Amino acid sequence: MNQDEKRTVGALRRAAEAVPVPPSLKPDAMMERLGAESPVAPRRPRHRRWLAAAAVLLVAVAGLGAAWGASLLGSAPHEAVRSVPPVFGEATAVRTASSYDEVAACFAAYQDRIASERGGADEGFFGLFGDGTAKDAGDVVEDMAVAGGDTGASSASAAAASGDFSTTNLRTAGVDEADVVKTDGSCLYVLTDDGSRIAIVRADGGSLESVGSIEVPSGRSIVEFYLDGGRLFVLTTTAWYEADIEEVGTQVVTFDVSDPSQPAEVGSVTQSGAYRTSRFTDGYLYVFSFLSFYEAPRDGDPAAAAPLVDGRPLGWDDIFLPADGEANGYLVVTAVPADDPTGVTAQKGLLHCSGELYVGSEAIYIYEDNYRGKNSATDIVRLTYKEGKVSAAGQCTVRGTVNDSFSIDEHEGYLRVVTTIYGEAGQTTNALFVLDGAMNEVGSIVGLAEGETVQSARFMGDVGYFVTFRQVDPLFTVDLSDPAAPRIVGELKIPGFSAYLHPYGEGRLLGIGWDATDGGTGSAKLTMFDTSDPANVTEAGTLVLEGIWDIEALYDYRAVLVEPDRNLIGFSARGLEATEDPGDGGESAYYSDVERYYLFGYDDETGFAENLRVPVTNDPGAPVRGLRIADVLYVATDGSIESFGLQDGEPIAALEL
Repeated sequence: MNQDEKRTVGALRRAAEAVPVPPSLKPDAMMERLGAESPVAPRRPRHRRWLAAAAVLLVAVAGLGAAWGASLLGSAPHEAVRSVPPVFGEATAVRTASSYDEVAACFAAYQDRIASERGGADEGFFGLFGDGTAKDAGDVVEDMAVAGGDTGASSASAAAASGDFSTTNLRTAGVDEADVVKTDGSCLYVLTDDGSRIAIVRADGGSLESVGSIEVPSGRSIVEFYLDGGRLFVLTTTAWYEADIEEVGTQVVTFDVSDPSQPAEVGSVTQSGAYRTSRFTDGYLYVFSFLSFYEAPRDGDPAAAAPLVDGRPLGWDDIFLPADGEANGYLVVTAVPADDPTGVTAQKGLLHCSGELYVGSEAIYIYEDNYRGKNSATDIVRLTYKEGKVSAAGQCTVRGTVNDSFSIDEHEGYLRVVTTIYGEAGQTTNALFVLDGAMNEVGSIVGLAEGETVQSARFMGDVGYFVTFRQVDPLFTVDLSDPAAPRIVGELKIPGFSAYLHPYGEGRLLGIGWDATDGGTGSAKLTMFDTSDPANVTEAGTLVLEGIWDIEALYDYRAVLVEPDRNLIGFSARGLEATEDPGDGGESAYYSDVERYYLFGYDDETGFAENLRVPVTNDPGAPVRGLRIADVLYVATDGSIESFGLQDGEPIAALEL
């Protein structure tokens, strides 16, 4: 496969991953429906442009505050559909394995149930692939290559020293996330198109100069990276298009980039499973990979089913068992100290089937859909983390399904969860649950917005915002100053819906989403909500972006640049534009699909203003990032960087990577 083919396949893969398969169409759910004609609640795909309108639920959560942060764990081969009815709102302890045999039994139980539901018999967990033994992830890793040049003197050091540059948009304040573009105010670090190289570019007042690069060997692929304290923490996984299934592994390689022209490797750590996500906080990098059922070793030895960290299997006492005794994979969790990135301070394995991840400031939450017959439910496991240590804290099941990581939020030991509950006949209602540190339910609101589904959410201090949709929907304000007795105190009807919400200074909330039409959703729409009076939220301003049909920020929040203090709102979007005007009312006009980077500002008196619109040359589905250093905007893709003056919007320089 040549590089062009790899780029094409990679773009298709990224685009496909952004639209997950609804649980109702996954193998287990289909088998369940064939066996019993009961509806299975579908989970909302990330792109639903045909929806007609929306509502925002505003929830005042007294004593419970804000945090924002998460990303996908990805799906294992089968969605769990379990026969045991859930017990909602009651916490149970997370049990640690007492032997490798107990671990193997969880995999066998899952496979036996799947075989039984399909009316056939599989060979069993250890017979699936014969006597093949997985290779250590470290066995397939070679030394990374680095290249550099003369950096010379740079006035960009002033911006770097003052911290006058934008950073990655985060889900949880204070918990850093990896991305494909980073800056320290002096240089830009950009992941290039084929995932094999990070380009290092000096950015000085808009000028651009290549000064170095970091490359990975054949068979590895860079996913994303961190930049902190003069070090680059590069997260790689086995290149999916080249790897044998038993060779899939994740590696963290750390480079000293204090001299960007001469990056120097200073440490590496490997772990089993495909890379899923990571977080960086308080001097530790927490790395999550998923080792699926079909990637586990199969040599008949129960110990061989354990994931490897730096070539050594996890002990059974580092493996957490699932509540129902069934699993088809591991979530592997490690903690790597930033000051000594040659080993780990924690290594854990959580047996589970599939799910997503939210990391708050105090704990890690793994949540997964769990459809039991006619019930829609979400299992949540809480792991605490601190100073490089990870411990199990509790687990529970709540009613309904979670839209995305912004619908689950931790603050001061409490967890708030917003769900959509699907009924037997396909009808929906929505709910909010408040859980304590042990995962016991301490308060709830149910029966919200009948017939609608949650589209987005955002928690900010003592207030939470929820967007639902249907044809005509209200914006609800719910007072939770007494978590045991919540009450609706306000309602406002609005057109369209916001699929992403972001705080924008005191008393303001930015919404990015879609305008409403009689037949569904129309063009993209920006909304500024006035939240200064939570009982009387209003639309302070709106801007419809005609023709736009795709906005990267709606499925990857890291793609949005929001700096209220600078009055900057930036993101990339795709839309149809007429390429010629035939002069006959547009009936014969030709349209092309164009991606552009937009920069907006907002003023209470004049509303939204479009300050910049520039074309983006990019592979379809590849990420685009906008970064600010001082008074310059840099737009980076996987193949180029362009710079623009923030004062006049004029282009300054461009560089092919």
